[in-house]
Amino acid sequence: QPECWIEMAKAIEEHYNEYDGFVITHGTDTMAYTSAALSYMLQHSKKPIAITGSQIPISFSKTDAKRNIADAIRFACEETGGVYVVFDGRVIQGTRAIKLRTKSYDAFESINYPYVASIHDNTVEYTKSVGSSKEELTVNTSLCTDVAVVKLFPGIKPEFFDGLKDVYQGVVVESYGSGGIPFQVRNILAKLIELTNHGV
Repeated sequence: QPECWIEMAKAIEEHYNEYDGFVITHGTDTMAYTSAALSYMLQHSKKPIAITGSQIPISFSKTDAKRNIADAIRFACEETGGVYVVFDGRVIQGTRAIKLRTKSYDAFESINYPYVASIHDNTVEYTKSVGSSKEELTVNTSLCTDVAVVKLFPGIKPEFFDGLKDVYQGVVVESYGSGGIPFQVRNILAKLIELTNHGV
C-alpha cells in the first residue's frame, strides 16, 4: 500500500547515514509497484536499496528465499546507488521490474531495459554500466493515493469510466500497443477527454 511506501522511505531517510546499503524483504505480488514507487520517492541515492522476496516460503525445503536474501545483501554491499529488485540471481532497475511468472523462480523481468547485473557464487557481474548520482539524496513522501489503473480490453464500454471520476484524482490507462485508444464503435477516447475535463 502507498502508506507502506511512505514508511519505508522515511525509515531509509532516517537511517541513511548509518548504513552502506539497504535490503527490503517483500511479497512478490506487489514488489514491482514498491520498487517503482521507491525509485521516485528516494531519488539520487548513492547507496543500493535492494528489494527481494521469494516464490516459495522460507520454511519449505525448495525455497528460493535464502538465495535471494543472500544475493540482496551481497548487492547492498556494492557502490551502485538506486532502487533495485534482486531476484533469482538478477538485478533489475526498480522502475523496470515486472512480475511475469507466478510459479517459477525467475518471476521478474526487466522491461525494455537490460538487467543491471547478475549474481553468481557471491560475485556481482554487471551487464549495464550504472553511473553514480552526484546529487544528494532527495526524499519525496507526498503521494496521491487516489489513482486507478485501467487495462483496456476489447469490448470495454465508455460508461466503465463514469464510476471513476468522483473517486479518483488520476487514472493510468494501459492502452493497446504503443498507445492506441479506441475511438470508433466504443469511443473510449472521448470518455477520457471527458474525465480530464472533469479534473481527473
